[in-house]
Amino acid sequence: SRMRLEGKGEQMPQATVELHRMTRGDIDDYLVLEKRAESRTYTAAQDRDEAEEEFSQGPMYLIRQGDKIIGTISYSVKEDGSVYLNGLAIDPEFQGSGLGRVALGQILEEVKSAPRVWLVTHPENDRAITLYESFGFTITDRVENYHGDGEPRLVLALTR
Repeated sequence: SRMRLEGKGEQMPQATVELHRMTRGDIDDYLVLEKRAESRTYTAAQDRDEAEEEFSQGPMYLIRQGDKIIGTISYSVKEDGSVYLNGLAIDPEFQGSGLGRVALGQILEEVKSAPRVWLVTHPENDRAITLYESFGFTITDRVENYHGDGEPRLVLALTR
């Protein structure tokens, strides 16, 4: 018999999302979502130039649920073969529903041959840290004023 976890989203169906590989034509939708997700602990792409720069560095995906764009996720492959997750953003309206976890799992599967996957997140972004640690990421460093906005970032890495 299956163990029941009291109050742990028993009624929640398994979250399903589709990753849609972005084209330049999706950049406006991307920027809208980034702005919605922006907070002190998440630095969003600020403008089209910044989004274009990120677009040139590696695959970017819109995370869709049905016909709704509910998030974005992107990464780039560095010279040493490591994969840098430059962004995972979920529309605040859909946060906490497991959709980011599903999207991250799909990306980690896509880059499974990389010897190391790493990212940065704000030390107060507990939800993100918990998510990444659940996939085996560990905190390897703390960098002050990482984006030049006065806010620190933690570096988390998954080594395979």
